[in-house]
Amino acid sequence: MILFYLKRKLDIWPSVPSTRTLKPLSKSFALLPPPIPWDLGRPAPLGIRESGADTSKSKLPCGYKDLVKDKGLIMTWCNQLELLAHQATNCFVTHCGFNSTLESLCLGVPVVCLPQWTDQSTNAKFLEAIWEVGVWLKEDEKEIVRKQEFVMSLKVVMEGERSQEIRRNANKWKKVGQGGSSDNLINNFVYHLTNA
Repeated sequence: MILFYLKRKLDIWPSVPSTRTLKPLSKSFALLPPPIPWDLGRPAPLGIRESGADTSKSKLPCGYKDLVKDKGLIMTWCNQLELLAHQATNCFVTHCGFNSTLESLCLGVPVVCLPQWTDQSTNAKFLEAIWEVGVWLKEDEKEIVRKQEFVMSLKVVMEGERSQEIRRNANKWKKVGQGGSSDNLINNFVYHLTNA
């Protein structure tokens, strides 16, 4: 299962990528094997919605929900931590917010990074180049992530030799997370020191 979770961008209210980025992503989504939960983010507050601002789902191409109805679930909220912890989750397409970054590391889930603003680019850099647990989606000269780039990035994370390395690195992080094998060994060591 691939979990999509893309959030806030400064210049638009609905906390989703811009329409220019969302359309190629939605086309890619239709090509992927099910099941795929896609959290588009919360809808705009009532006052902003009334002002004519687009809502999350209105940025999707017309008829899109029908096209993907058998592939996944498009929603405006999900329990991200529960989905990331599910054993069927193989990949996390994320905006690389701080919480999402920590959760994916602690749960050992490889990522496809699509940072939107502020610290998210730094987090994406660490996820891809330093910790090597994912791939950063690259935008073209018009700041659009093309369908081919997206599909290629997913294949890197989910198939082949590099995928195995990414999974090994993600599992290393899971082991040091709370309840992981390294965490348990340290707790046992401290327990024996304090109770000896």
